[in-house]
Amino acid sequence: MNSFKNIAHQILKETGKSLHSKEITKIALNRGWLKTAGKTPEATRVVLRRCIYR
Repeated sequence: MNSFKNIAHQILKETGKSLHSKEITKIALNRGWLKTAGKTPEATRVVLRRCIYR
């Protein structure tokens, strides 16, 4: 998996319910699907949200 959009799609498909972008980011980071060097990994959700709504 390489794009935030694909990652979000996979997580939402697996859970079968709506999730906040912060929760999607948390799950993806815990699974090792996303990596971040930032001090605030939840900030990744801003990028994630932009990708989802495109």
